[in-house]
Amino acid sequence: MRSIYGFVCLLIAVISCITYSQNLTSGLDIIACFNIDEEQNNTIERISREFSRELELKYKNSQLAICVIDGTKNEFNYWTDTLNSRFYAVIDIKPGRWEVNRRFMLPFILNVYRNNFKIEAFVRLFRRGVKNPLLVKYIKAGKSGHNVFQLLADNPHDGNLVVSAGEKIRCEEQTETELIRKISKDIFNVMKEDGG
Repeated sequence: MRSIYGFVCLLIAVISCITYSQNLTSGLDIIACFNIDEEQNNTIERISREFSRELELKYKNSQLAICVIDGTKNEFNYWTDTLNSRFYAVIDIKPGRWEVNRRFMLPFILNVYRNNFKIEAFVRLFRRGVKNPLLVKYIKAGKSGHNVFQLLADNPHDGNLVVSAGEKIRCEEQTETELIRKISKDIFNVMKEDGG
């Protein structure tokens, strides 16, 4: 009876040592470093929550440890966390911009204008121990506003093209959410191909 008990204790100790030596965690881990313009500091929390939620939805049945850091803060303890992580993503989000585009035109008769909000990000995904990045990609997202029809006029600075504050905030948040969904989808696909 003692020999069986001793064997079980030895087996548990060996299994725990093997698990500890294999990357210290049993699931996947990724550190995402978001570099966002200083004007958008209030959106870093929302973007990081959305990124974590999207990746957790894609990895339903496995453990996933996500650490999201603000890349604009150059603190040493943020960068030391990347040493134990299996994947490391650097995501540079450029500030979004509003544009007025002419959608349709009949010369001297009819002009159709539309507001568009566009945002883009530059994504790089690295794996620990691999020199070259697994993913390098520009990702763009955009949302269109309402159309403005002008008869016998051609004025891209028309007052009717001005977007209300509520619609502007809603459109910007939806575009940022769409961008994060595209980023997390591409990162998920690369991690899945790489054996994650």
